[in-house]
Amino acid sequence: MEPQPDQVAVNQGLLFSGNSDLYRAEVLQGRPLKYPNWGLGDAFGALLAGTVIGAFAGVIMMVAGVDSMHGWALIGTLTLPWLAYVLYPMFATKYKGNVLRIDLGLSLTRPQLRLAIVGGLCSLAAAGLAALLSTKLWGPITSTAGEAGLHEHGLVAIVFGLLVMTAGPLVEEIVFRGLLLGSLLKREMAPFLALAVSAGVFSLAHFEPKRFLILFAAGLVMGEVRRRTGSTAASAISHMINNAPAALALMFGAFN
Repeated sequence: MEPQPDQVAVNQGLLFSGNSDLYRAEVLQGRPLKYPNWGLGDAFGALLAGTVIGAFAGVIMMVAGVDSMHGWALIGTLTLPWLAYVLYPMFATKYKGNVLRIDLGLSLTRPQLRLAIVGGLCSLAAAGLAALLSTKLWGPITSTAGEAGLHEHGLVAIVFGLLVMTAGPLVEEIVFRGLLLGSLLKREMAPFLALAVSAGVFSLAHFEPKRFLILFAAGLVMGEVRRRTGSTAASAISHMINNAPAALALMFGAFN
């Protein structure tokens, strides 16, 4: 049954700048949805919760005499903060909106996938140029996670590389380009400023000052993919492509 014109008008009033493709489609089809009331507090709440979980896990490992940057403990150090990055947005969108998939656009069409792939390649190029500039400013630059992964071998290195290439980008995109960028656009912030803020927070959250420009450049591209497609899944694909070279290098070197 087609929605009545007056109902369509009411539903269109629920649309906001930066809404996801799924949310827009559901609204314009006249399906009953809520206006998402999640916002910046939820985005920073997820980041804070992830930081607290990571710090608490680190203290527990230190007390237990476990090297948190080696072996399977490294996998725990990497993934435990991700629980907050997924669960917090999940509850925020469920109780303040319409569930994670709809509000953040966790779906992917062929046109979105094409733009995601182009965005991933562009993010690699942007990060490469930023790396050249950063190297001239600060000298050789390494990644904390990458350095830790290089010291691992066998199955641990394989699992670490797979997580860095797949799960990591997805959970980070849910927070940074889903909740954070979505909240900024929902507040009618100018698109470029919203992209810059979300990319800046993304860079700072990695706690690697020398890599700030690299992460910022990649974050801008991923944010634009999310803004253009309305799909957090698309920006996650771009992020995966960006992480793939380093992750594959770790996995190929796992048995050397």
